[in-house]
Amino acid sequence: MILHLDLDTFFVSCERLVNPELIGKPVIIGGLPTERGVVAACSYEARQFGVYSSMPLRWAAKACPQAIFMHGTRGLYSTYSKKVTAIIRDFAPRYEKASVDEFYLDISGLYQYIFRSPVEVARLLQKNIDDQLGLPSSCGIGRNRLIAKIGSRLAKPHGIFFVPPGSEEELLSPLPISIIPGIGDSMESSLHKRGIRLVRDLQAIPESTLMDWYGKYGSELFQKAHGIGRATIDEEQERKSVSSETTFHEDSSDPVYIRKQFLSCVQETGFTLRKHQLKGLTLTLKLRDSTFETHTYAQTLPYAINDDYTLINRGLELLQTHLTPEKKIRLVGFGVSRLVHANDQADDLFSGQETDRFNRLSHQIDLLKTKFGKRSLGMAG
Repeated sequence: MILHLDLDTFFVSCERLVNPELIGKPVIIGGLPTERGVVAACSYEARQFGVYSSMPLRWAAKACPQAIFMHGTRGLYSTYSKKVTAIIRDFAPRYEKASVDEFYLDISGLYQYIFRSPVEVARLLQKNIDDQLGLPSSCGIGRNRLIAKIGSRLAKPHGIFFVPPGSEEELLSPLPISIIPGIGDSMESSLHKRGIRLVRDLQAIPESTLMDWYGKYGSELFQKAHGIGRATIDEEQERKSVSSETTFHEDSSDPVYIRKQFLSCVQETGFTLRKHQLKGLTLTLKLRDSTFETHTYAQTLPYAINDDYTLINRGLELLQTHLTPEKKIRLVGFGVSRLVHANDQADDLFSGQETDRFNRLSHQIDLLKTKFGKRSLGMAG
């Protein structure tokens, strides 16, 4: 049995802990209404006026002019996320931190041998986090990760939703397709054009038809519509770095060839980072010359990144600085370290106005790579 815990309006809740005057008021985090950024997070009071995450700040100001607009507090969200992680680590022997504000727990043993029901497990976990930190949360419980996550969405705010095994399809049937994790605006629009608005509409489409429409992702859609998902937990292990390297068939001093191979490594690293929902602060170039001597050169950025555009530009700066024409190279590599969860948007609030556009572009490229293969598409350096 899987429990999905989602911290309610996490960024806003953290800000309210340090400034209680924000409680009960519409709060919008991401910047000032005169800036070109987007809403990173907003309170339920602001959502009542139609404000939502990723909405341009100027639109949010028109929708809710009485809202309190603010930049995020650097380091605050990561600090509280670590405190929540510590509580969960003491509570459940097997858990996975999916992002800064959401966690998956395997509670099979807990409710079978210690508690009377899965709901009792969730209730105590919520109480521990609320009592110790003052952070509200919502819990979904089901026999797999998909159902648990949908359950936590249905439980908001500050509730618990348990889906008994065997009732998944029946539960999903009348719900809008947007309830399914992974169906974003573009996919929702595509399905709407085909007359598919409710999950029951999606359940009625054969898997082969969905695959004809959307490739491998069509099979994933079919499984999600029928409540089929992974029931295992990737136990928390801090990954230190992500990297990719390639050894040349022949030693080379050709800058064009070396650059091409290097860009493949950069984009492979970026794809892996986004796949595992990670960003990194430190970029490392690795060069091994024809004498087998290996050199590494690192650069640390003021904010964490994982989009191809920024990775490529920063990576090429390293390569152009340290690649010497007279040396033959036999291996080139690129790595990213000092990793953080990608959904910890606190860093994004300080990273400049272009970040959101680059992230969306990388996301679209990843979707195509997932459908057609990792080498099918990339950015030109």
